[in-house]
Amino acid sequence: MGTPAFREFVETVRAASDIVEVIGNYVPLKRAGSKYKALSPFNAEKTPSFFVDPQKQLFKCFSSGYGGTVFDFVMQYERLDFLGALRLLAERAGLEMPGSFRKEAGAPSTRERLFSLHKAVADRWRGLLWNSPEGEAGRRYLESRALSREAAETFEIGYAPDRWDGVLRWGLTHGYSVELLAEAGLVVLGEKSQPYDRFRDRLIIPIADEAGRIVGFSGRSVGSEGSAPKYLNSPESPIFSKGKILLGMDRAKRAIAQEGRAVLCEGPMDLMRCHLAGFRNVVAVQGTALTEHHARLLRRFAEEVIVCFDADRAGESAAVRGLEILTEAGFDVRVASLPTGEDPDSFLRRGEAAVASFRETLRLAPAYLSHLLDQAARQNDLALPRGRSQAAQMMAVWLAKIPDPIRREAVVLETAAP
Repeated sequence: MGTPAFREFVETVRAASDIVEVIGNYVPLKRAGSKYKALSPFNAEKTPSFFVDPQKQLFKCFSSGYGGTVFDFVMQYERLDFLGALRLLAERAGLEMPGSFRKEAGAPSTRERLFSLHKAVADRWRGLLWNSPEGEAGRRYLESRALSREAAETFEIGYAPDRWDGVLRWGLTHGYSVELLAEAGLVVLGEKSQPYDRFRDRLIIPIADEAGRIVGFSGRSVGSEGSAPKYLNSPESPIFSKGKILLGMDRAKRAIAQEGRAVLCEGPMDLMRCHLAGFRNVVAVQGTALTEHHARLLRRFAEEVIVCFDADRAGESAAVRGLEILTEAGFDVRVASLPTGEDPDSFLRRGEAAVASFRETLRLAPAYLSHLLDQAARQNDLALPRGRSQAAQMMAVWLAKIPDPIRREAVVLETAAP
């Protein structure tokens, strides 16, 4: 790796990888004199301690102690060795590793092979959706959900045919081992049976990390559902963790950073419909499970979150659980409520008037404490002393979760306002 040709390639990649541009894809950077600053991407914090120097092409994170070049940042953030970071940055810059020392650079890591596999299988499924007779089931489903081909291609949607060994055979033909296919969650290893495809007869929606790389899939059943789950997601893998990935973060992070506000909804269909309707600062959880890691990720980009979960009992319960996590993370939290039985997807499909109404609903979304007060009033008879006492106790518990006393007082005043 010390040959002149290799060193020259490293310098070429370094020159093509401006540290502000690269780190800006992971963290919203703000000008601070001659440097840029941000909340640490490595530790949870409320005051920015992460700085990037564009002149020196260096970064320093004072809360974690990490610092160095663009290669050091990618190595630390992506958990790669130097060669892995070199490959990633070279690919980002559109540079191909010279064949003369590709062998010298060593074999790709498991994470790199998984990234490559996910991209390749996503391309295959996308081709099957539009170019294969088998894809007719997926095309019919898209039509039933009022999703055009242009919309589907925007989100790189594909279709996994109703076969037990479609990906398995394709993968082996293209040099991917059964073990790697299983590690990616694309193939299931049965204890007594032959390996088989996890995703069958499903519309496939890729799941990307915040850098835009495909790390998993969400498969929507399009056939006779029976006992099969409506949605089937990739399992945990070295590159995918459900509790760490927010759907659409790669597409929404710039809009979120610009507005200082994120809208949080449920699932891929709500997410896609919102983006197609022009709401670019929307992200989604998979199902209803918001985690502390999700909150820390959002906190790097925004100070306010509007929660807009489905208007049903499950969505209401999920919203309450999410409110607790977001409140303790220091967000200004608001709740946007849709008519009973509606979700963002179904609501926005009604046309331009619905889009305008949704925009107004977000603009007027009340502070979460007002939402909870309404909920407490519905659950308790405020005409009775006991009902008022129980409602007050419920609200006191939530007020105690606001860590900042100034913010706590502001929320109380806003909630009490007519």
